[in-house]
Amino acid sequence: MPLSQKISPVIVIASLVIIVGVIILIVISPLPWMYYSFLHQQDPNAICLYPPADEKTMSSIWDIIVNRTGIDNSSAAFEGMQVRLTPDETLENLGLSFYATKEGKGRMYSVYLRYDPDRCGTLNIHSYPSDPPNFVIHNPRSPREFLIELPRVRPSAFGISNQSVFITTGVSREINATYYSMPCTDLFLLKNGTIIPLDRMVLHDTEYETSYWNIFDQRCIDIPGYGESCFSNGSILVFSEERIPGSEFVLTNTGNNPVITIHECPHGTVQGQSCKGTFWGESCMNWTAD
Repeated sequence: MPLSQKISPVIVIASLVIIVGVIILIVISPLPWMYYSFLHQQDPNAICLYPPADEKTMSSIWDIIVNRTGIDNSSAAFEGMQVRLTPDETLENLGLSFYATKEGKGRMYSVYLRYDPDRCGTLNIHSYPSDPPNFVIHNPRSPREFLIELPRVRPSAFGISNQSVFITTGVSREINATYYSMPCTDLFLLKNGTIIPLDRMVLHDTEYETSYWNIFDQRCIDIPGYGESCFSNGSILVFSEERIPGSEFVLTNTGNNPVITIHECPHGTVQGQSCKGTFWGESCMNWTAD
């Protein structure tokens, strides 16, 4: 029998012992765990939230913003907000702008929150020095007021389900502006937490009040080669009664249980062409979505 065949089992056993020993050293050594922790360290802008975007969650967001910025809470004046909600009314992302003072000096703040339901999201805050804008001088409102009001204009309040929505609101001064309820535009009044359908709204002078919420239900299509793309066919305007002094409005009906109806906004077929580069050159395909 050749010598190599006699040694082979010894070599195999020795190799197994070495491999097991290396594995044991790796398991008990702190270095791999230190390396893993370094790669997975928490983002300094991390923020952990839990769906849905209810009043408690929105209030907590403002508390975190105040703590991270160190602003004088009482000086904060709302300017605008943009929010995207997923079909289950989970907060997907939020943009917020406001004015506030810190250590006696005025600044404009821009906040962007990106929420990931599978782990902590991120909250990025930027600011720059600023004198008080007109909306601060005339009639300032706390950003917290709008954050906690957001859940009251959630999609399900209008019978919208399983659909993404994009919601905006912001300070404005509209004089003698008239809105009518019609296909692709529905008007509502938010009064004491209740949604009431409107036929018409006339704004005489809102004095830099935030006059309404604008809700866009999203129609999303899958574009070959590019992924999902969303756009809106119509909008829902919601006026908060306490922020439209001196305005006139006409209710759609005067019953105790107003019927909330969203007028369907017609849309046609969307067509397009998707192209991408390949080894053999550019490849294009035509697509159609209803």
